[in-house]
Amino acid sequence: DYNMMFFPEEILKSDRYAPLIAFPRSANGTVELYIDDELLNRTTARPVFHFEDNPFSKLPLGKHTFKAIYYGDNYYHPFNKTFNFTVVNVKISIPQTLNIGHDDCISVEASKNTEGNVKVYIDGKLIDNSKTEDGEYILSLENYISYLNNEVKVIYTSKEFSRTKTQPVKMTYDFDVWASNFRYGENNIVDIILPDTLNNNLLK
Repeated sequence: DYNMMFFPEEILKSDRYAPLIAFPRSANGTVELYIDDELLNRTTARPVFHFEDNPFSKLPLGKHTFKAIYYGDNYYHPFNKTFNFTVVNVKISIPQTLNIGHDDCISVEASKNTEGNVKVYIDGKLIDNSKTEDGEYILSLENYISYLNNEVKVIYTSKEFSRTKTQPVKMTYDFDVWASNFRYGENNIVDIILPDTLNNNLLK
């Protein structure tokens, strides 16, 4: 199979982002790569392909598409895939699911290391108000998200530009169940091992 590595929904303006495309070693058909339906490169498939001249760093702000087409060969079938993405001045990432114990974070990154201020709200309540450092900001949600679904809003402001992003966040967690030396008909003990941050509280 072909493997198109993860392609982000947002790319920071002037960032030298480079998608990585992997093909089977024996694939030898023609590959075409497009941005906004404009042909960038036509070449022969190879195990790993990357751009030598990065075209993503030159794109203007706004919505764009990236498309890869493989025309197939005597063994591998044709393949094509299109990704939609947006070039932004400020990239805000909010996890859709918070897995307790995995330290899932909010992150903010501004182009050209622009310094600004970030406010984070959960269900309308301000939980953090901080300045970026070197144009970046990271906040772990581990201690803030409750055991119900929450709405997270992030507001970035600077002299150059601003942005607000709101997203619902679900909470989940991993746990292990151990039943050592289980014997039918006896009073057995079942151990449930929870993430440390749950403080040994079993959630219903």
